[in-house]
Amino acid sequence: MGTPLTSFSKIILTADDDAVFNGTCGAESGMVPVSAVSPSILVSEIEVEKRPKGQDKPPILPPPGQEERP
Repeated sequence: MGTPLTSFSKIILTADDDAVFNGTCGAESGMVPVSAVSPSILVSEIEVEKRPKGQDKPPILPPPGQEERP
């Protein structure tokens, strides 16, 4: 979760370019717009976290009063 400071010690090289990311980040208060700028980087090691897979299944039938129409 987040970016541990040890990740910065794994950077081997950085490029002389930059790229902009505009998107959203999930927070306790909901989705928050974010922007970031970074050069291309080469790292020796990166840690990732597997997302938990939900066991929820979608309903088989639509809610009452919202029947599908042909």
